Amino acid sequence: MIKKYAFLLSFLLIGCTNSNDSEGSFDMNSFPQEWKLTGMSGGLTNNILIGNDMPWQENITLEEDGRFLKARQFEEVRIEGAGSFSFEEKEGETYLNLEYDSETLLIESCTGEKLNETLFMRNTESLTGGSAPCDGPGLFYDRIK
Repeated sequence: MIKKYAFLLSFLLIGCTNSNDSEGSFDMNSFPQEWKLTGMSGGLTNNILIGNDMPWQENITLEEDGRFLKARQFEEVRIEGAGSFSFEEKEGETYLNLEYDSETLLIESCTGEKLNETLFMRNTESLTGGSAPCDGPGLFYDRIK
């Protein structure tokens, strides 16, 4: 288990984005925002998948009114989930909290909360989430808008 966490931590440090933190601080009030799934770690296998090698494609759109839409495309099937979002600062780090309107397969979390998902803002242009600590996928998003 420690090996998995060490791998995930090293992947987070290397990152899957080329964005530069010197571009300025993240403006939480700039909307709409669109985040695209650009990579995932493979749970038990520790494989890193990117682009079309991922089993699904996914976007999260944050709107100015505090609502979000998360959409996942898996082959010919599209699944959507919606709800409200908020940004939270904890010990100098920023998190995106998604609170879904209803239960959905889109929620990737190890907390056991059925309607909530939290993503860590690694830098101004990337988010990390998923359920890697409980053997699910680690999910890596880049801001595209």
